[in-house]
This record gives sequence, structure tokens and C-alpha cells, in this order.
Amino acid sequence: MPMDESDEDIESDSLSNELERERRGLSKEERRLKNRRKNRCLRGFLQRYDEGATIENGEGKTETSYSATGGLAQSEEDYNFLRNECGLGKRRLILNGDTLTIRKRRKLYIISY
Repeated sequence: MPMDESDEDIESDSLSNELERERRGLSKEERRLKNRRKNRCLRGFLQRYDEGATIENGEGKTETSYSATGGLAQSEEDYNFLRNECGLGKRRLILNGDTLTIRKRRKLYIISY
């Protein structure tokens, strides 16, 4: 009968793993939906600007530069929009004066105001 005991152990382990996942937060599907919403919001934001100039920088990342008008006030407004509405984090957004840099895994979007 040791097989029955091990089956119970496996069931209790899987139950505890499931409870641990629930405690940790969002499920895989919920994380995917959240990331899709963020990416859709970012794409919609970037469509406001004319087509940017794309080059590959020294780090192997694709760098796309956009030019916009509005100056410092517009850059701060866009930064706040991306932070609050799109949910992008501080590590992804860099506001340096009138230049807004958006970092993705292999891409950089640079908007100069």
C-alpha cells in the first residue's frame, strides 16, 4: 500500500502548489492579457507620431527615433500617460528633459520634443 500514500502526497503537493500560485498573484492567462493591453496601448501611443527613423545601435537593439512638438510640458504629459494609462514601469520609461525613451526587450523608442 505504499503507492496509495505516495499518491496522497502528490495530490497534497499539487494542491499546495496551486494555493501558492493563487497567493502569488495573476495566472498565466491574466498576465498575458495584461501584457497585451500594455503593448496595444504603447502601439496606439506611438501611432500619434509620424514614421520614425530606425537604426540598429551598438548594443544590437533596434532604435527608433521620433520627433514631436510640445517641449518639456508635452514630454511630461506623455510620460504620465504611459505610466498611468498604459501601465509601463519606471525601468521602461526614461524622461530626460525633453527626451522620452521607452525601452522594450530588443527595441528602444526615443521621442524628442
